This record gives sequence, structure tokens and C-alpha cells, in this order.
Amino acid sequence: MKVLIISPTLKIGGIEKALISVADGLTALGVSVTFFVCNGHKPGFDLSDRPYPVVWSGLAYNGGFLNKVKYTFSLIIRMREEIRQDTERRVLCFGDFMNPLVLLAGLWLKAKIYVSDRTSIDIKYAPISDLIIQNGKRFLYPRSAGFIAQTERVRKHMNQRFGQRLRVEVIPNAIKLIRGEAPQEREKSILYVGRLSWEKGVDRLIQAFAKSDAPADWRLDIVGDGPLRRQYEAMVENLGIAKQVRFYGYQQPPDPYFLNSSIFVLPSHFEGFPNALCEAMSAGLPVACFASIPHEAIIKQDVHGVVVPADDIDAMAVALKRLMDDPELRSTMAANNVEHVKQFEASKIARKLLDFMQLKPADV
Repeated sequence: MKVLIISPTLKIGGIEKALISVADGLTALGVSVTFFVCNGHKPGFDLSDRPYPVVWSGLAYNGGFLNKVKYTFSLIIRMREEIRQDTERRVLCFGDFMNPLVLLAGLWLKAKIYVSDRTSIDIKYAPISDLIIQNGKRFLYPRSAGFIAQTERVRKHMNQRFGQRLRVEVIPNAIKLIRGEAPQEREKSILYVGRLSWEKGVDRLIQAFAKSDAPADWRLDIVGDGPLRRQYEAMVENLGIAKQVRFYGYQQPPDPYFLNSSIFVLPSHFEGFPNALCEAMSAGLPVACFASIPHEAIIKQDVHGVVVPADDIDAMAVALKRLMDDPELRSTMAANNVEHVKQFEASKIARKLLDFMQLKPADV
């Protein structure tokens, strides 16, 4: 059987990364995958070594309201052409903005289209954008063949909203497991990897580290870039912890940082699915996060890491100090985590997707 995966871009982003992992996992199971890229901006991911074809829309959005409208209508037509080429293919798309467009493109065609939101149910868009997105979902999501919820939180939300009109299945992200050998003695480092923007809550991690009374030989390593980097650098100076905090900027791949650190923290206000948290666990790191993110199926308290109440920076500071002071606890959590996150391997997630899309091994 064949699957058409529709990706908004090939820029470095969570949706793109997730779709590539799915494409790789499905291909490894013998599925014929076509990877369609909507926006022709300069790619951040290189798929030239992949065994599946990458098809570009030939379109690019370069800013401006009229250009956006023109691009959107042109994209719907172009996607419809691609879907129509083989309506026996299952179609898979991720993203609040993209899903309604793909479903519009597939109206009255026989193709079965599966969609998945990749943002938190708590996220709020600008009023006009939110109105368009939510109404698009309301009318078009029930026309999909199924909705993939990343977490149980999302499944409950979608069931409350759509009831029996929408088929929903919980299937987490396929995670790129960190491979490689960690040094025998890891550096005394608390690690964050991700974008430096408001929703990621890095300011809360910096404040918690400052309050944790961290020993002088421990440091906070921040890997990533974004619009708030200068603000965070100034915060570190003002808190008097500049000697213990390092900003590394964007690093690709970040694997060496995962393998060399001792603790990973994801301080986000919200997440669709915490990829970086799972990647850190696969590298043998104990983890910490706030309860505001969907942690329930990932972290068992004091077994895999520490979950503190939402927005409680003091509690996070206490958690960090506890992990820094207890190497035996870190070692136990690390061993638990390496095995625990194997459930998110691409091949295992791909099999769950095949089942949900009603593609049996005999069909492949």
C-alpha cells in the first residue's frame, strides 16, 4: 500500500521532523511513501539520501496578505492534483493550519486523509487566525478518515468536541533515539535544547537554576536560538550566574550535548508532544518538567524524572538541587529512561499508524 505524506515545509521544525520520522518508519516496513513539500523555502532537512521520492509543490509564500491568499489557493489546487494522481493512497498531514487545507484539497475525492494537530490544546492564536482555524476544523475534521492524538489529553479534548463524528486514536510521536556512547563520567551540566521563545519557558529554568544553590562546579547549558536569546543572556547577568550558564546557539545535531550532560529540563508552558524530553531520556538523562505539559504517559514521578506543579519555579529549584546532589538517583532514572522510551521508536509508531490507517501487513 502507498502513503502520501504532506509536509508544510522542510524547514527545521517539530512538524517536519515528526513527518520525516514517520516517513522513515513506514518505508522501513515496506510502505511506498511519497513526501510532498508545500512551501519551497530553503530546506533545513536534507532528504537526498532517502529512498522515497520528495515532491515539491513549486510554490513559495514570501510575505504580504495578498501573496498569502494567492499562495493558499494555489496550494490547495496543487495538493488536489497530487492527491488525485492516486486516490488509493492514504494521505497523512500534521498541523493546525495545514490540516483544513489538505482536507479542502481532498473534498469529493475518494482518498482517505488522516490528520493530526501538533500544538497544545491550550495554545491561543490571534483572533482572526483562531476563528478561521477553529471553523475550518469544525466543518472539515469530521470529513477526515481519522484524527491522530499525540496524547490522552488531546484525545479527551477531541472526543468532547466532535463526539462520534471523528475517529480518534492516541499515537505518540516517533522519536529519533539518541545513539552514541556517553562518557563514563558525564559533565555536571543541566541541559536545555530547543527554541528560545516565550512558550518554551527558558526564563523559568534560568530563575530556578539561580535559586537552586547549585554547586560551583555545576552549570546550565542552553542549546538553541530564538528571539529571546538576548533577553535571557541579560537575565543571567542580572542574576549573577553568568559564570555557570553557557549559551551555545543552534546546534545540529545536538546529540553530543545530550550524551555529555547529567540532567535535562524542559521548562515549557505547553507542548504538543515533548520530543526533546524523550530524546534526552533515550540518551540516558533524568528529566524534569512542569506539570503544564503532557507528561502523563512519559514520566512516572521519581522513576523517570521529576514533575513539578505548573509555574512553580521554587519547586523546580528544589527538584534541580535534589537531582544535582544525588548521583545514585540520576543513575537509576537514566537506566529506566533508556528502556522506557524505546516504545517511541519510529518502527513501532509506524506500525501503530498502519493499524489506524487500516493497512495490514498483507497489503504492504
